[in-house]
Amino acid sequence: MLLSREQLERTHLLAPGSRASQRYLFKLPVPDDRAVAALKASLEKALPEASITDYRETNPAITMALDRSTSILSLVSLVALVLGALGVAMAMRTHLLERLDSIAIMKSLGADSGSVIRIYLLQTVLLGLAGGAAGVLLGVGVQLVLPLLLAKLLGITPELHIATSAIVAGLLTGFVITVLFTLPPLLDIRDIRPILILRRNVDAQPENRQWRKRIRNNLAQFIAMALVLIGLALIATVLSESRQIGMIFTVGLFAVMLVLLAAAALLLGGLKAFLNRTRLALPSVVRHGLANLYRPGNPSAALLAALGLGVMQIAIVLFLGQAFTKELRVSTNPTLPNVFLIDIAKDEIKGVQDLLKQQSIVRGTPEFLPVIASRILSVDGTPAADLKLKNFPQRMLQSISLTWSDTLPAGTKVIQGKFWQPGASIAQVAIGEGHAKRLNVHVGSHIVFAAAGDPDHPIDAEVTALIRSDGQHAYSRAEFILPSAPLQGLPVVWYGAVHSDPDKVGQLQRVLYAKYPTVTVINVAQAMETLRKILQQVSLVVQFLAGFSIFAGLVILASAIAGTRYRRLREVVVLKTLGATRWRIAAIFSIEFATLGLVAGLVGMAFANLSSAVLLHKMELDYHFQTGENLSAWVGVAVLTVLTGWLASYRVLGQKPLEVLRGE
Repeated sequence: MLLSREQLERTHLLAPGSRASQRYLFKLPVPDDRAVAALKASLEKALPEASITDYRETNPAITMALDRSTSILSLVSLVALVLGALGVAMAMRTHLLERLDSIAIMKSLGADSGSVIRIYLLQTVLLGLAGGAAGVLLGVGVQLVLPLLLAKLLGITPELHIATSAIVAGLLTGFVITVLFTLPPLLDIRDIRPILILRRNVDAQPENRQWRKRIRNNLAQFIAMALVLIGLALIATVLSESRQIGMIFTVGLFAVMLVLLAAAALLLGGLKAFLNRTRLALPSVVRHGLANLYRPGNPSAALLAALGLGVMQIAIVLFLGQAFTKELRVSTNPTLPNVFLIDIAKDEIKGVQDLLKQQSIVRGTPEFLPVIASRILSVDGTPAADLKLKNFPQRMLQSISLTWSDTLPAGTKVIQGKFWQPGASIAQVAIGEGHAKRLNVHVGSHIVFAAAGDPDHPIDAEVTALIRSDGQHAYSRAEFILPSAPLQGLPVVWYGAVHSDPDKVGQLQRVLYAKYPTVTVINVAQAMETLRKILQQVSLVVQFLAGFSIFAGLVILASAIAGTRYRRLREVVVLKTLGATRWRIAAIFSIEFATLGLVAGLVGMAFANLSSAVLLHKMELDYHFQTGENLSAWVGVAVLTVLTGWLASYRVLGQKPLEVLRGE
């Protein structure tokens, strides 16, 4: 029956105790999502029996996709931050190494360390501002391109809003990161002596071997590192909009860096001991290439740590992006149900199933959901009338729907507990996490149901699983799922879900109405198609930004490897003077680069898999160790390291010893 509001009031059906509910839709002038969340929380306290939702609670598939994409994009931005910081630190260290003579000359002419540091700090500030400006221009360019892509995929033209706050944040982030991560290399200027232009100090290790003196002499370095961590934590907090995430990210990054430095130190120590024992047993090229890793003045430990950390960050983005994309492929499957059938009688279900199988316009396998009318008598021994519910009307306990399934339904995931095995006969129930919160139940709770067809035999079911549905399958409307055995013989009504081409849904409706006129057909094909396109767009954006971050990370890591070119110049000159050929020197360098790449790749991939497993678990996504991809990435890191080292060193190999010696 369809009644107007005035006619309904004249019937006097709306009286205390009636099972009627009111739904209000309204809009408030609130500025942002945080204000909406605060308003919702206050309304839930004021209206404890009301179920309150807002515009952020859309289709579950969209909600989960947007939440996960937000987490991944926040991680991408943090990874880009770390990789950029590594690039800045390695570039400044290389720059200072190439300016040792200039710094020594300035000190010989009377300049103190503070003046020299200020000179190079000014250069750093200018470079940071220039790099930040270039990054802002690139970001605005991407923002100009993405709306065109959105217009093609969604058929709409989004408005372009260039956020001044984002531009200022980008400039400040680039400036702060540049200044912070150049502080430790700049402080090394204090240790450069004017005598360097007369006698080169090959061994860069400190003269004081006592750890107390070393700490005292490097106190400024420790203070600089503390400032770096504090600045990184603040920036991570701003980017992720969470103080907890910012702290966890910074502490985790610091811990991983310490582990990588320790692993690098152990490797170099073990390698040195191995070469001391083998001596002449190894070919001279191999022995020399491995010995290069711990030669005086070679920053192998720092380079291994930087490479390992960079590989870990890039691999994490790659693994998370793949897991997210794989999950979205399921949600964007073109055969997902887009036509729903309601009120199929028990004696009609077999005929409806056979009829749908005969229709060529139906794609995929139709889904069917049995529904049994029921009510809740008690929860954990507390009668329904005495339950303290969270935004769940008491009257709703008198009208709930049960269903059965002996296997985990499609589109449903277990959040807590465990789903039963096929053939289970004991009364168990899997409940949606939303209803679990409202009913204050958990895994192990007991709910007593009374079925409408057999009120004298209640069903005492133990909660064995909390579930979450993606909202795109027939079982998405099921909040209480039990095994089939406890519900046998009860009156049941069936619901169906099929997929049809959006343009041919009318034909399917006519076929069903001709044979089963009491079955209601609900067409949501156009809405589901729009949903599928939205999810595809989310996937595309995540893949684009993740790929951009990976590419930028590879460039930064390659530049870090290339920064060791200056150190190799004098080594090449010495080897050539002693009679070494270009091919011999190239083989030595290749072994050194390959060892760096293999070790950094192994450590970085190990930490990447561990971190990815934790992060995917937090995002409620499945983690699977992929042997092929891990091996390919490991070998790829080694190949990239060798190629980059070769590209950075091929000019060095062409240097003539006399040219360099005259430059001395």
